[in-house]
Amino acid sequence: MNIKDIFKKKLPKFDCYSSIKDLPVEIWFDIHETGDLTILFKNQKESFLTEKLNDLFDKIYNEFLEKFGLSDEGLAELEERKQIAIMQADLIITGQNHLKTLIKVAQQSDMLRKKIHKPNDLGKTLAQLGKYYGYHLSEKITVYQFYSHINAIPKHV
Repeated sequence: MNIKDIFKKKLPKFDCYSSIKDLPVEIWFDIHETGDLTILFKNQKESFLTEKLNDLFDKIYNEFLEKFGLSDEGLAELEERKQIAIMQADLIITGQNHLKTLIKVAQQSDMLRKKIHKPNDLGKTLAQLGKYYGYHLSEKITVYQFYSHINAIPKHV
């Protein structure tokens, strides 16, 4: 088998969600709550390489970020992680031991914030959206449709 044949060989197709336009928001919330990427499969009996599954979710998440951006909470979390990374770099460069304490406090604060902050209850959010729009929204609504509905609500409401 030559190199051209290797690249021409098609990889098996898996029946899984690959875009925010077909991914039900219910599964989106489940992934963020559990970290279980295998629920991206429409047929749970299939198996997939973890690396490929991570790549697939990264693609979906990047599509989400391109379309809807990052929330204020997400930006704050990234800023906190950035500050921890800067302190870690300073510790390596300067060797100042007090930075170890500051890093540990910041990391514990981050873990505590994650424990306290629970993801929104999907059912409650859908009920609120349904009340606002005047019609029922199913948990089978896609991520794209869900966040489009949210973003269509004026900020002052």
